[in-house]
Amino acid sequence: MKSRLSKLYKNVDDLIHPKKTLYFLHIPKSGGTSLVHFLRNNFQPHHWLNDGCYSIKHFLNLTREDFIQNHCFRGHFGMLFFNRFERPLDHFVTILRDPIEQFCSNVHFQKQRFEQGLFEPWKRTEWVRIFDHPDYFNRFVNFRISSKNLSPILHNVGFKISHEIFTIKDYQKEVRRIQQEADYDILFDEAKSNLSKMTTIMFLEDIERSTTRLCKDLNIPHPMTFPILNKGFLHPKNTTYKERLNKENLEQIEEYLKHDIKLYQYAKELENSLN
Repeated sequence: MKSRLSKLYKNVDDLIHPKKTLYFLHIPKSGGTSLVHFLRNNFQPHHWLNDGCYSIKHFLNLTREDFIQNHCFRGHFGMLFFNRFERPLDHFVTILRDPIEQFCSNVHFQKQRFEQGLFEPWKRTEWVRIFDHPDYFNRFVNFRISSKNLSPILHNVGFKISHEIFTIKDYQKEVRRIQQEADYDILFDEAKSNLSKMTTIMFLEDIERSTTRLCKDLNIPHPMTFPILNKGFLHPKNTTYKERLNKENLEQIEEYLKHDIKLYQYAKELENSLN
């Protein structure tokens, strides 16, 4: 009887106060941790999936009940999220960062994780070879280019995985297959299409204006200041990572990130068209 009453009250509450469903597509080292903190405190704070479930491994183990009981989701799931989600979204949000700045920040972040022992066992050999060396930055750049990893925005926004993938092992196998056989034109067009479907695209370099836009789109109060969390320990002072790169590094990274750079500009054009 108690559970029936509880379900009845919940159904009535949903009718009176409908829960808005939101997915925040979190691209690493783009200011996402700060945005998560802000959203969880200001947009339906009681209806977010537990913070422990934000990686692909956790995501693939979520149950149908997890999706039914929660309304707001975030994580490094990319577009894989939509193959497991049967309800329409009210809001689809991401935050982008200048691709070269994001890439450089990630190199130093992975170096920090290595020094703290926070890396998966299967990465041990390659990470020791890269990060246990004074020239770890150049080694990481060369590793990313030679391993044919998809660039971050392209991977997160244009990357599609079969809905029949249910384990992290199968996911990793499928990622490797797609990376080896990638048709970049198709992935690029898919990424553009997905960006155009988003409720709000924020930009770390223009966080104040982006926050104003987000608050308007979500109908939530604008903060006095936007929180900045998880800032890199090697974040440059009064300069950018890009300005500290030598010409060879810059050209290498620009070539690797050429699709991300175009997608970043396309997202800017989308934003300008709405103003």
